[in-house]
Amino acid sequence: MGDLREPDELELAALMCSKLCHDVIGPIGAIGNGFELIDDLGGDPDPEALSHVRRNADKASRRIQYARLAFGAMGAAGDQFPVDEARRLTVQFFEDEKQTVVWEPTGQALPKDEVRLLVNLVAIAAAAIPRGGEVTVNIEADGERTGFRLVAAGPRGSVVPAAPSALFAGEAPPEGRIDAYNVQVYYATRLAKAVDMRLSFVPGEGQTELHAVPLPAETDASEETPGD
Repeated sequence: MGDLREPDELELAALMCSKLCHDVIGPIGAIGNGFELIDDLGGDPDPEALSHVRRNADKASRRIQYARLAFGAMGAAGDQFPVDEARRLTVQFFEDEKQTVVWEPTGQALPKDEVRLLVNLVAIAAAAIPRGGEVTVNIEADGERTGFRLVAAGPRGSVVPAAPSALFAGEAPPEGRIDAYNVQVYYATRLAKAVDMRLSFVPGEGQTELHAVPLPAETDASEETPGD
């Protein structure tokens, strides 16, 4: 892999907007198709068409709520965010996807950027099993900090994306640049750096693991005992 050219802040904002539009355009377009079908039927509220509109409106709402959590400003007051609320919104996001998220309630609250990192890692793990499967989320104590371990298990033969392996290592992705398809991985690396965590992406046979491990605290030189 080559050296990574990181996007500037304006480029990153544009890429994140592109990703958000990509995620919600499907269900929003389907809502429009449903209303067109109703119009074709003379405006009668056909039950099947209404069900189609309602289902996709709910899907669009869940995707926007997840995007606000993963990329936007979190609504809870203070510096902490309830992990179980993040769990609820993330599990809802994947309700009708090929991947299932297994994430037990914890009753914890964590710093907002750590929660934001975690929910992005869930999506990255899900992308590692595009044919479907299960993403298991583990929140583990690491001294006074908290680390994350995600396991994505899917059918053999799934195509494991190479972007996380490269970007987690600080290298350029296989595409050679950051684009709307791999920007979520890059964004996760920025979040990890902000919260002093190290990311690793370990593909395996039918199973891939993602780890976010707190970096050791740096020793303050002023606190070291001077030598004789």
